[in-house]
Amino acid sequence: GGGRAAGVTRQDAAGLAAAAALLGLWGGTLVWGLPRLVGGELGAGSAACLVLLRAYLHTGLFIVIHDSLHGTLCPSFPAANRWVGSALCEIYASFEFDVLRESHARHHAHPISEADPDWYPGGFLSWMWNFMRHYFTLRQGVLQSVAFYSLAFALMAQHAVGFAPAARATFIGWMLPGLVSALQLFYFGNYLPHCGDAAESPYRAKSNRMPELLGLVTCYNFGACHEEHHMFPSIPWYDLAAARRQRVTEAASQRERASS
Repeated sequence: GGGRAAGVTRQDAAGLAAAAALLGLWGGTLVWGLPRLVGGELGAGSAACLVLLRAYLHTGLFIVIHDSLHGTLCPSFPAANRWVGSALCEIYASFEFDVLRESHARHHAHPISEADPDWYPGGFLSWMWNFMRHYFTLRQGVLQSVAFYSLAFALMAQHAVGFAPAARATFIGWMLPGLVSALQLFYFGNYLPHCGDAAESPYRAKSNRMPELLGLVTCYNFGACHEEHHMFPSIPWYDLAAARRQRVTEAASQRERASS
C-alpha cells in the first residue's frame, strides 16, 4: 500500500498545513538570518532571539516527524505521510525515518524498561548521554558536517567574507538552534514525562501539569500531555491539549459522582 486511502480529512489538512507552515518559517528565518549574522547586523539580543525562535521551529519539524512516525500526520495518504516524515528527518538532523520509527515503536511498546531506547537509569546527564549516543550515527555526522560547510561556503561566496565569519554565522543561525532543539525535545518531551514517579502510571508516562500555553511553548504539548499521548498515540500534537482537558473533566465528574 502507500497510496491514497480516502478523501481529505480535517487531520490530513491540519497536519500538512502545520508541516508546511513550520517548514516555511524554518526556511524563511534561516534565509533571513544568515546574511544578517554574517554581516554583523544583529546585536547579541537579536541574535539570541533568532536562535530561540529557530530552535522552536526546529523542534516543530521534529514534532511533525513524530506524527509521521505514528502515521497520524496525514493518515489518509500514507505515502505522503512517509515522504514528508522522511524529508524532515533529513532536514532536522539527517535521521533515517525507518530507524527512528523502529526505535519509537519500541519506546511505546516497552516504556521505562531496558527495552526502551529512550529511557536509561541514572541521573539527567547520564540519561541524556546514553539517549544521544543511541540516536547518533556516522551517517548523521557526515551529512550534518557536509550541510554545515555547504552553508558556510555559500555565505563566503555570496557575501565575499572569510571562512571564520561565515562559519560563525552558520553556527549561530543553523547549528546552535539544532542543539537547543535537541535539548528541548529531550528534557520536555522525554526526560520529564518518564522520570520520577512516571512508572506508577499504567501507561508509564506522566503529563506535566502546566498551563496549556506553556505546554505548547515548551514542547508542542508533548511534555504537558505525554500520558495522553501514550494513551492515545493516534491523536496528533495539536489535539493533545483537548484530550487532556477531556480527561481532567471526566475525572472531576467521576469524583463528583463518587462523593454524592
